[in-house]
Amino acid sequence: MATSNQARSSSHDGVSKVGVSTFATAVRSRRQQLRLRQDEVADLAGVSERFVYALENGKQSVQLDKVAAVLFALGLHLELHRGGGTEIRLSADLTRPMI
Repeated sequence: MATSNQARSSSHDGVSKVGVSTFATAVRSRRQQLRLRQDEVADLAGVSERFVYALENGKQSVQLDKVAAVLFALGLHLELHRGGGTEIRLSADLTRPMI
């Protein structure tokens, strides 16, 4: 019989830790491209610096409205696609250095 922790962790199987890490890295990279500090992004997004830190470090349970606010402040957005893939793919724009 699965413990409550095992049952809880299995509900997150649709999103891999690699995917969360990729998302976190993309957010951090964009902030660095814009030459912003975490506290500056937090001020722009109306969230705490602690939240930005957690998001950039791959915290798996975050509030979607706060994620959206940070992405908006960084000039990013989320796209939803129907399908079975669990990986997170970066747009070509995120992989190119800013000039």
